[in-house]
Amino acid sequence: MCKLVGDSGLAEAVAERLKLCWSPHAISADLRAGHMAVSAETIYRACYDPTGRRGLAAGSWRRLPSRRRRRKPLSRCQQGKRPPLGDYRPLNQRPAHINNRDEPGHREGDQVIGKNNDSAVATLVERTSRHALVVPLPDSYGAHATATAVTAALARQPAYLVKTFTSDQGREMAHWAAIEQATGVEVFFCDPHSPWQRP
Repeated sequence: MCKLVGDSGLAEAVAERLKLCWSPHAISADLRAGHMAVSAETIYRACYDPTGRRGLAAGSWRRLPSRRRRRKPLSRCQQGKRPPLGDYRPLNQRPAHINNRDEPGHREGDQVIGKNNDSAVATLVERTSRHALVVPLPDSYGAHATATAVTAALARQPAYLVKTFTSDQGREMAHWAAIEQATGVEVFFCDPHSPWQRP
């Protein structure tokens, strides 16, 4: 029997996070931190079960960030899990004092895709002040366009507000080295499938 069917509280917790468009990997990690264990694969199977007999309502795939009607074949998923970041700096190499949020200049980034993939922006949030730069990506939200736009946005900031930049491992950050070279900022990355490490 599916774990979500046998534990209604767990199923409800998963459903609540799906309403926020969390990925199954993020949900699994968040619940594990709260001592409620369920694998991302179990959540995916429940989301894509058309009968709704795996603990989640039929059509729950619409709550997934990708909103794909059908899952990609597993082999393709496995091939696409790791973006081509190369020899990147993991988050555990970022200086520990940055976690205190008492020194300005350390930013965390994300990319937000609009409805029907028609628009996109990059967000750059400064950890101390919570000041957010919203950078339009009008023509493309691929790696080159993202690197160009982020570089331009950081270059317009005072030097004391541009020290480090932390991102998840999205493919749009594949040209992170170009951002470093142009701005002098050190770029760090969360662990794979762990965007919540970037508060």
